[in-house]
Amino acid sequence: MAISIFLAMNLVRVALLSGTGEATYFQADYALPPIFLWAALRLRAPRWFAAIGTFLLSLLAVCCDAVLVIGRRFRWGPDALPQYLQGYQDLPWSVIVPTAALLLAGAALVSLPLGLKRRRPFALWPLPTLLVVLLAIDTQIGTSRFRDGTAGINLITTAIPSIAPIYLNGAVQGGSLQTFHRKTMYSDVDRHNPPPQILSISLESFGLAREPNRRAALIEPLIRELGGLYKVEQGAHDYFGATLQGEVRELCGERLFGNAAQDGVLRQLSQCLPSQLRRRGYDTVALHGNGGRFYSRWAVYPAMGFRQSFFYDDLAAADPAVTACPETAFNAACDERVYSRAIGLFDGQKRFVHVMTLDSHLPVLDAEPGSCSSIFAENSSLCGYAKLLQRSLAQLGLALHNAKVQPDVVFIYGDHAPPFASELARKVFSAEAVPYLILRKRNPDQDRQPSTANDAAARVVQ
Repeated sequence: MAISIFLAMNLVRVALLSGTGEATYFQADYALPPIFLWAALRLRAPRWFAAIGTFLLSLLAVCCDAVLVIGRRFRWGPDALPQYLQGYQDLPWSVIVPTAALLLAGAALVSLPLGLKRRRPFALWPLPTLLVVLLAIDTQIGTSRFRDGTAGINLITTAIPSIAPIYLNGAVQGGSLQTFHRKTMYSDVDRHNPPPQILSISLESFGLAREPNRRAALIEPLIRELGGLYKVEQGAHDYFGATLQGEVRELCGERLFGNAAQDGVLRQLSQCLPSQLRRRGYDTVALHGNGGRFYSRWAVYPAMGFRQSFFYDDLAAADPAVTACPETAFNAACDERVYSRAIGLFDGQKRFVHVMTLDSHLPVLDAEPGSCSSIFAENSSLCGYAKLLQRSLAQLGLALHNAKVQPDVVFIYGDHAPPFASELARKVFSAEAVPYLILRKRNPDQDRQPSTANDAAARVVQ
């Protein structure tokens, strides 16, 4: 019966992924629920305890699936998992809980008839045998090119040669930083003579579209709203890891491995750009519409040198209009509200303000392809993503245009490529680089020549 539950849960998972373009793969993580159930029954534990424990382990497996299976395409390792689970209150439970319940219901429907026919006790031995076989197969596939074409990542049996070093570094050492020897915002800012007012925008899941017309379409709302106030420079940065890794890359010029909240990492973050600017007399402020516990930003931002950090509770307390943003994955503030607060901080004094956006965080709600332009209409997830990203950039452009005091330079960059479940949507974007835009305020005596998104897209560094 144990093996039937395991197989049934995986079959339901395969069904849920059908139509996404993914090559599915059995997940050994889903062996945890039947193993727990077997142990609870053998120990004669109360049935409510066995049921709750089995369901919670199913939730854990689904969470790991969500973080690792999709993220594998974009070089997220298991070291990202503790950071995601530490922000458990911010995960998209509206997706995870029904999925876990559906997996368990499917497993029960398949395995219950088998259990009724068996008179022997609940047997576990077939399951470890299957796991040993999967471990051997998984390790072998992990060293072959075939692995890159699959969606499967098993937290338990994940490919040892490719991921174990990263995992051990994060789990044993607790986290570390390595110098990122490539162009970032950290290298773009002249720290000997920085502009007085700098705005940093880490744009969630801002991917580098492979086709120039898609790149232009994504940023066109921003360019339109700016009305020629800024000169626009565009290019691409190599990236590594998930969201916080993207912030550390751009703000510190470092690659983050493991948990950033470890004491050793926090001490090294004192060399980040905000700390350097603060020592030069800048006021430094960070804003994020999500909770401060997610990715331990409540500790990471001050270590980077931000004098003050504003998260959802802080923003909501100061502005009654700040409420949970609809049509997004998290119970957090809309980008529009965060932009308004951030840009309102500029008053002509030396100031560095950083915003981590959230609206375009995946998963996004699907949108009818007919509601998007033809270049984003081939996939409902891609259409929904494009609409959210364009909306966020339009709101940023409008906030900049209407600001009483406009920052001298605005850095906008993607944290990582959008980790779509659909291979069709994922192939629209580069898996190695993310875009950046640098907006430099025009001098008052210069004629404002309106920039176009096509002009900016043509200057992308390939």
